[in-house]
Amino acid sequence: MKKSHVVYYSIFTLCLIALCLSGCSTISSMRPINSIRTILHTSLESSGYIGSEEFERTLDIYTNSKTVQGNSLQVLNNGYTFFPKLLEELDNAKESINIAMYDFTLDKIGTQVYEKLISAVNRGVKVRLTYDEFGCDSKIEEFHELQEAGGEVLTFNTTRFWTALRLNSRNHRKIVLIDGTSAFVSGLNISDNYNSDGFNGWRDSGVFIKGPVCNDIEKVFAQTWNQAGTEWFGMNLPIVGSVEVKRALDYPFMKLFHTEYEPQIKNIEECGDVNIRIVEQSPEWIDSYHVNLFTIAINSAKESVYISTPYFLPSDLIKRALINASKRGVDVRILTQGKTDLPLFRTIARGEYHDYTEYGARIFEWDNSILHHKCAIIDGKYVIGGSVNLDSRSLLMNYEIAFCTDTEEVVQKYLNIYLEDLLISTEYTHEDALNMRTGKTLLFSPIRGQL
Repeated sequence: MKKSHVVYYSIFTLCLIALCLSGCSTISSMRPINSIRTILHTSLESSGYIGSEEFERTLDIYTNSKTVQGNSLQVLNNGYTFFPKLLEELDNAKESINIAMYDFTLDKIGTQVYEKLISAVNRGVKVRLTYDEFGCDSKIEEFHELQEAGGEVLTFNTTRFWTALRLNSRNHRKIVLIDGTSAFVSGLNISDNYNSDGFNGWRDSGVFIKGPVCNDIEKVFAQTWNQAGTEWFGMNLPIVGSVEVKRALDYPFMKLFHTEYEPQIKNIEECGDVNIRIVEQSPEWIDSYHVNLFTIAINSAKESVYISTPYFLPSDLIKRALINASKRGVDVRILTQGKTDLPLFRTIARGEYHDYTEYGARIFEWDNSILHHKCAIIDGKYVIGGSVNLDSRSLLMNYEIAFCTDTEEVVQKYLNIYLEDLLISTEYTHEDALNMRTGKTLLFSPIRGQL
């Protein structure tokens, strides 16, 4: 056996051991309803076209969400437009600032945001911040000034003896909610990596939303905050389908000790004409609402499916929906990472490109920087954005948030950005994709669902 093969098998064995120690993939990622649809080769479809009442009703049912009217939405493309707006709005906060981040690094831009938070607390604003233990290099001790000023800081899903099975369940949401009436929802972490023009740092985008839909974003933040800080009582178990039973058992203790943060739902006046749907995802649910969202949207496509995602290893249902869309003549284009922060992931993902190109889908890679931009544009009429990557970790294991809209102005903005990105990306033919299949791809394919 070659030395390189020995190295690969050793890495593979270590990966399997790590998964077992983290609670096993079956506990953390199994979704019974999605699994049944996969095994039976059934899928979710809408009886109506994109944007129709039938389409909206289908999403209502299978994503447990509603479209809310009367909002405004500003697209913030890349960090150099996102962070100035964020700093401005933090200065404008009057009542509360609630932040849920995967990564909040106290580097140059992180320190600027941090100082704004301390300033807000000092003028009487209630500040709550939670960041993920695995996603963030900063430690709780580094936020002591904010805590001493009166802000609250929680580390999401810290590793303790009873939380070992939850190691795979990370908070990947990126939410900044201000006064309960405006919010940033994005793929951007608070870090210098993202504070760029998309070329000198990571390529990403987000949106700034104002209006009644912020009540739905508040509910998602409250759920994230409670998962971070209520300890045993209130924190869900990493067992799919256990949520309702656990909540019922916890209820008297939660009421007795008042340990749960209640969403601060407000009567928010309409401030625009943008329709927005917020779809959340938690790893304990028996169904993945984000798998359902993407599957229904792709299956409803008549003309085009344009996707930008840094990590492209979708679940079987979404993969099948994309291939079927190509078979029926839909223009399917996938933009993903060329330069990458996860080389092993890209190797495995590239090994599956041929599954899509065989039926006419087009694959592009962004080589100009690290792509972190996430969106799906369906038929040029519907946009899905937020924190969700098209990989199993985002779709099945993480806490995530997505926003959707069919408002023409917003969709056109995303479409223009997407097409501009394609012009400076590298396209790979079916022959290229066939040549990307390697032994390493096959070796690591058993753990594709954990990446």
